[in-house]
Formats: sequence, structure tokens, C-alpha cells
Amino acid sequence: MCKRVAYVYKGLVEKKTPSGASRKYRVMWGRIIAPHGKNRHVRAKFRNQLPPNSIGKGVRVMLYPSTI
Repeated sequence: MCKRVAYVYKGLVEKKTPSGASRKYRVMWGRIIAPHGKNRHVRAKFRNQLPPNSIGKGVRVMLYPSTI
């Protein structure tokens, strides 16, 4: 599988980018490692640990890298 997964959340403080723009939303990246169950659930491994309030929330599955 190895599709990428993004957990998007809203930060408490806006961060400035090097170009001077401000960002409200932040992303934690991970990868799908295995399917789980029959109802489109997957197991994912993230680079950093997810916060406890993320349990049960949705993530965005990116459709890359693709072998098609």
C-alpha cells in the first residue's frame, strides 16, 4: 500500500513562513502500513506521535505514490 496519510489540525498560534505568509493549519505526515477490518479502516504509522485528542478523528489519504 504505502499511501501517504495527512492528519491536518488547526494550530493555536499562526506561524510565519520564510516568505512572510501566515499559516493557521498544520500537518502531521504518515504512511499506511496495513488494512484493518472490512470497513475501509487502515493502520498508519506517523513520523511523530499523534496527540491524544486525535483518537477517532479522520485523516486525509493522499493518492500518491501510485503504480498505475
